[in-house]
Amino acid sequence: MGCRVDDIYNITLNITLVVPQISKEVSNPDIYEQNKIYLAREIENIVKALKIANVNISLNPSDNPLKELYYLRYTGSCIESGDEGVVGRGNRIGGIINSRKPYTIEGLNGKNSAYHAGEIYTAAAWEISNEIWNNLGLVSETFIVSQIDRPLNDPWQIIINCSEEKDFNSVKEIANNVLKDIGKITNNLINRRYPLV
Repeated sequence: MGCRVDDIYNITLNITLVVPQISKEVSNPDIYEQNKIYLAREIENIVKALKIANVNISLNPSDNPLKELYYLRYTGSCIESGDEGVVGRGNRIGGIINSRKPYTIEGLNGKNSAYHAGEIYTAAAWEISNEIWNNLGLVSETFIVSQIDRPLNDPWQIIINCSEEKDFNSVKEIANNVLKDIGKITNNLINRRYPLV
């Protein structure tokens, strides 16, 4: 997962990589950590070769050696834990698959509506943009970026592009109000209250 953050003076690229290790190949925590160090060096080499400045990389941020929590998989894939959420090209929120504007790759069906960040953030972004339209009369695009193990009501990044100059505090208040009630979004997903393609 990556997010580019621009400000007046520079561009920063924040990247979270969640890379599983195959459990039968990792006999102890030291080998796991050695593998992570090797991978981090390889990633740094790629970043240097691409001449990308200002890159922050977070590798397996949910690892917790004190609790013996490591990202190990038997096959190396999330498919073994039922988190793949395969739903096909349809099931897009809003009733349209747009070829000329950004939209989520997440379908709303086939995932756990209580914890799947992609599904919940797709609906939350829809809600935020609708509230901006209803309260401020502005067309907007809302992007919400997750990072593993962050609480759902505290996304890693929120990017809101509006059609006109906006009152930042009003937009921020709308986003915060939507995100503080993730349970409502989950209920709306379960009760199929969002229009789909």
